[in-house]
Amino acid sequence: MDEGIYARAAAMTDPRIMPKEEKQILIQMLNEIDPKANYTKNLEEEVIDAYDATIKRLKAFEDKEFAERLIKKFYMND
Repeated sequence: MDEGIYARAAAMTDPRIMPKEEKQILIQMLNEIDPKANYTKNLEEEVIDAYDATIKRLKAFEDKEFAERLIKKFYMND
């Protein structure tokens, strides 16, 4: 901003992963950095798009039997 470079913040504020309080703190901090941007009204917000592989990896982390089935499916077919 001091150098004349235009930049805007965007944040992954998906309520499934970011608590409302954390979002408010983030917006407050961004407004302190660039008050003219008015992030309270203008923050570009993004949500998480769940990819199939990511969902499976997360499930495998919690479910040992599911993890073993994935290993057999992908690594034991050679």
